[in-house]
Amino acid sequence: MAKRFTRKLQRTSTHSYILNIPKELVDQFGWRERQKIEIIFGGRKHDLLIRDWVPRKKVSKKANP
Repeated sequence: MAKRFTRKLQRTSTHSYILNIPKELVDQFGWRERQKIEIIFGGRKHDLLIRDWVPRKKVSKKANP
C-alpha cells in the first residue's frame, strides 16, 4: 500500500514557495542537501513529477569543411 503524506505549501517570498519532503523519502531516494532535482508539471492532468536532475550532454560543434 502506498504511503500518503500531507504537507503545507509555504511562501518564502513574493514569487517563491517551498514544500517540505519527508526525510524518510529523501533517505529512500538517496538525495542530499542542495542536490538539484527536476520538477515536471503534467499540464492538464495537474500532476507533478519530482526526479533527480540529470545534466544534458554537451554537443561539440564541428567545423564545417
